[in-house]
Amino acid sequence: MPTEQPLKSILKAPSTESTLPAEDQNTQTALHHARLIQHQKEVEALIVQDVEALMDLPSENTLDPAEPSHEDVIHFKKLVVCFQPTDFDAVVEERNIQDQCGYPLCPRKRKHLKSTGKFRIVMHGTDAAVVPRGNLEKWCSNDCAERAMFVKVQLEKEPAWLRPEVSPDKIKLLKELEEPERMEDVRHDIGPQSLSIRLMNLTIDSSKS
Repeated sequence: MPTEQPLKSILKAPSTESTLPAEDQNTQTALHHARLIQHQKEVEALIVQDVEALMDLPSENTLDPAEPSHEDVIHFKKLVVCFQPTDFDAVVEERNIQDQCGYPLCPRKRKHLKSTGKFRIVMHGTDAAVVPRGNLEKWCSNDCAERAMFVKVQLEKEPAWLRPEVSPDKIKLLKELEEPERMEDVRHDIGPQSLSIRLMNLTIDSSKS
């Protein structure tokens, strides 16, 4: 006589995986967005502090902006690496309010042109460009305009809270790229016009950054 086999249900066995109720999923999503918003606020607050810290550079009033101290360079790069171009604009504007050259590694006063015209013709070698007078008055010299704008064009447009952390060494100073072959690469990337003229024409305007 055959042995009776236990009956098996043809219904699918219930899943053993736990699934959060819809309200719990909504809570988790809300917490995630809250953490992102909090992170954004923290980064924005840190950037404001960094803008203020750049008002105190360079560390000595006798330093040459062409040859800044090693300590100042390291500090400068750490402060600006998470900046957007508009954050760098804020630094220049704040320094100008204090009558300082907009380049944070320069101890000099910004220049004030005697001309009242809105534009000036600027010569650089055989190149010429019409530059807004206000752009020229942000710096003590064309050299510092070039140094500052060279840093600005390296800054990421994406907000710091949305991008991965990067090393401050990513930021290069113009003096660090003065080998002829590397400067040719820079000029090629920026455009055919003279590096100095091109950089001076970069307006400090968030709509064009």
